[in-house]
Amino acid sequence: MVLDGDDIGARLIVQTARQSKLSVVYHDLFDFGGDEIYMTAEPALVGRPFAEALRAYQVCCPLGLLLADGKTVLNPPPGTVISPGDRIVLLARDDSMIKLATRRFPVDETAIVHAVRGPAAPRAPSSSAGTGAPPASSSSSTRTSPPARRSTSSSTGPTPARPSTGSRPGCAT
Repeated sequence: MVLDGDDIGARLIVQTARQSKLSVVYHDLFDFGGDEIYMTAEPALVGRPFAEALRAYQVCCPLGLLLADGKTVLNPPPGTVISPGDRIVLLARDDSMIKLATRRFPVDETAIVHAVRGPAAPRAPSSSAGTGAPPASSSSSTRTSPPARRSTSSSTGPTPARPSTGSRPGCAT
C-alpha cells in the first residue's frame, strides 16, 4: 500500500489548524516511536461485525477496515460485517503484539458517555452565491479524494502504514 505523503501532509496541516492539540496526536501516531498503524487479515473475524473486532484483541485497538476492493473505512458502523479479503486496520505497539484475546472482555455500558457536538464553525460562502445555483456541498461525506495508489503485494501478514517519504536526503524510499 502506498500513501501519498503530499496529500496527507496537506490534510494534516489543515486539520491541525482547525483542531486544537491535534499536532500532538499526529506526532504520536506518525513518529517512529510508540504505537504504529498496521493492517492485518484476521480469518477468525470474517463474517463477524466490526463491533466484535473492537473487543477481539488483547492489546491492540482496531481503527477500521481495509476492504478487499482497496477502500479504507475508518470507524465503520458497528454492524459492518468483515468480509473475506478485508484487513483490519489496527493501532499496536509492534506487529508481534497483534494477537486475538483468549477471553472476552466485559463492557461497562454505564461508563460510556455520549457527547453532544456543538454548532459547526462558520464556513466561507460558496462561489455560487447570487448565481441562482445551489451552493456546493462542503460535507466531508460527499468529497471525493484522488484514487489511492496500491501495490500488488499479496502478503496477508501485518504491514505498517507509513507515509511516503519521497526522495528527501537521508530518507529511505
